[in-house]
Amino acid sequence: MVAGAALLLSLVSTASFAGGVGLGATRVVYPADSKQVSLSVSNTDKNNVYLLQSWIDNAEGGVTQDFMMTPPLFVIKQATESAPAENTLRLVYAGPPLAQDRETLFWVNVKAIPSTKRDADDGQSKLRLAVVSRIKLLYRPKELANGLQDSASKVEVKRVGNTLAINNPTPYFISLIKVSVGEHVLDNTMVAPYGQGKVSVPENAKGELHYSFVNDYGALIKLK
Repeated sequence: MVAGAALLLSLVSTASFAGGVGLGATRVVYPADSKQVSLSVSNTDKNNVYLLQSWIDNAEGGVTQDFMMTPPLFVIKQATESAPAENTLRLVYAGPPLAQDRETLFWVNVKAIPSTKRDADDGQSKLRLAVVSRIKLLYRPKELANGLQDSASKVEVKRVGNTLAINNPTPYFISLIKVSVGEHVLDNTMVAPYGQGKVSVPENAKGELHYSFVNDYGALIKLK
C-alpha cells in the first residue's frame, strides 16, 4: 500500500504515475532468529518500465544502515498481457543487538520512477511522478514469535472527554483502524509497545466505541 509520495518533476511527453508498482505486503515482520526475509514487488503497468530505489528508515524517519536491502536499485520490466512483472527484495539485519523485550520499528521505502520515453517533442511541459511506497518493518524478538493477536485484545481504549485514551501494555506495536464512536469515524493510530496514544473525538460524537487491529498479514481483526 502507498503511504507517502515523492514528486520527480521533468519535461516528458506524457503525464505518468508509478501506480502500476506495488509491494506484496502491507507490513514486514523480521523474526530476530531469521537470516533474512523477502518482500515481493510487482509491476502491473503494461506500458512502463520503472527504476526502483529502496532503502530503510528508522522509527524517527532517518535512513538506517542497520538493515541491508538488496537490490537497492534495479529496473522492473513492464507487465505482459498475461502476468505482472515481478522481483524480490531481500532484507538482512546487520546492526547492533536490539531490545529483546519488545518489537523495534523500521520503515521500508520503495520509490518507483517511471521510464522516460523518447517521443516526439510536442512542445508541452509535462509532469512526471515518482511514487514512494512505505510500509512498516517490525523487528520481532524470538520470544515474541507468537502472541500478537492475544496481546492485541489487552489494549485498553476508553473515552476521556473529547479524546480516546489508548494504553498498550504489550511488547507489540498495535495498529488500530476502523475506529469509530457511533457514526463518527475517527483517525487510525499505531501505539508503541508499553506506550500510550490519543485519538481526537468530535464533541458531538455519541454512541458505541468500535475498533479493529491489523495482524501480521494485513487482515483486520475486530476487537470491539
